Amino acid sequence: MTEARRAVTAEGSGTDLARQWRRIAEASARCAPAEVAFDASAWDPRAVAKARAMWLARMVSEHRSTTVFAGLATQLMAAGAPLDFPAMALSMAQDELRHTELCADVVRAMGAEARCEADLSFAALPVHGRVTPEERALRNVVYGSCLSEMVNSARFVDALEEITEPVTRDATRRLLADEVEHARFGFSYLDVMAPWLDEHPDVRASLGEYLRRAFKTFERAYAGGGAPVRRTDDERALGLPDPERLLVVFDQTVRGAIIPALEQRGIAAAEAWNARAR
Repeated sequence: MTEARRAVTAEGSGTDLARQWRRIAEASARCAPAEVAFDASAWDPRAVAKARAMWLARMVSEHRSTTVFAGLATQLMAAGAPLDFPAMALSMAQDELRHTELCADVVRAMGAEARCEADLSFAALPVHGRVTPEERALRNVVYGSCLSEMVNSARFVDALEEITEPVTRDATRRLLADEVEHARFGFSYLDVMAPWLDEHPDVRASLGEYLRRAFKTFERAYAGGGAPVRRTDDERALGLPDPERLLVVFDQTVRGAIIPALEQRGIAAAEAWNARAR
């Protein structure tokens, strides 16, 4: 094991602190869990194994995402954002830890230990050179919320069209409830910052220039894609995605939702998407 690799689990400490966390997690959940159980006998074991691996990988991804919002809270404070925005960024970081636990619950429901080794050397959020604290926060809000969480939300919506297995459907529904709010956060911040951006048109223009690079990075990280796969009915029911469909949803979300929403707020997103580095 390298210095950075550690075991990722969703185990609590068993102390009073863990009980406090349980109260916080239950209070912050945006929808209540359904009373459902996983019936392994109803599904092809090969499909279950693939689904279990997907949820284990998702557990690690959610765990890692915690630091994005925690770092964003610090940048928002440095930018002098209204108090509710860094507070909500910290709440979203907490959501990611709750998601870690939720994904682990799915893995355990499928009969496996929710534990794996992962690289836990967390990178700091970009500081974007010599830009002001206000622009630094704006850039990272746009990338982390308006871009990333919008696509995540769209993919969960699309997945729910096929998932019929009760445990994975309920977990996907609960993740979606949070992701929608995480995406809305970014556009709310742009709206709050609109008067400041009106006074600093150079920053609004700079955000458009930034998106030329950001869109390409985003496309590499999130587009997915690949040759379509022939999924079994059980794989569809358990939420295993078709790579080709991931690319379709990405493209539809960027062109049909993200770009229009940014353009509406005076950011030249359409031009940036068309001129993104190739």
